[in-house]
Amino acid sequence: MKIIAEPAIEPVSLAEVKQQIGILDTDTVSDALISRRIVEARSWAESYTGRAFITQTREIRWDCFLDEHALPSALTIISVKYIDSDGTETALGSSDYVLDTYTFIPHVRAAYGVSWPSTRAERNAVRIQFTAGYGATALLVPALIKEAIILLVGHWMNHQPQNEGGITISRIPYAVRDMLDGFRLDFL
Repeated sequence: MKIIAEPAIEPVSLAEVKQQIGILDTDTVSDALISRRIVEARSWAESYTGRAFITQTREIRWDCFLDEHALPSALTIISVKYIDSDGTETALGSSDYVLDTYTFIPHVRAAYGVSWPSTRAERNAVRIQFTAGYGATALLVPALIKEAIILLVGHWMNHQPQNEGGITISRIPYAVRDMLDGFRLDFL
């Protein structure tokens, strides 16, 4: 899976993180570092869970059509394209497929009475672009995910020098993993 367009905002704000880790709003010395850590923590947490948190565009590819294709955190489908037997990239119409978002892991499948077309026998012949995430605002992201991101940023801010100095401190606290485990998609 590839991220085509990153999210426009982060699930937690600089102010939220600073408040949680005890840095005054007026202290702006570490703002750039904390902001970078927020992006890194969100990216790590998305990778760990297999989910997108804030709306972003992703693309997933398969060698051929399956009965159902899992699209983690999918909100909408942008396009379904495939390489036909002649080697031509062809787009399916939106009436040819259905996105099932009712299930824990959204799936796309052929619409009722429609069969998936044959693809050329080559790698990545099926290409699906979709929007993924809980929504476009941080308010839609579950509180436990946001807390895990804040905890991870705080841990990195407080313990990075020890990690780099060779002192054995976990790079990712067990509490962060515990908070995110309930959101993890284990098939990835």
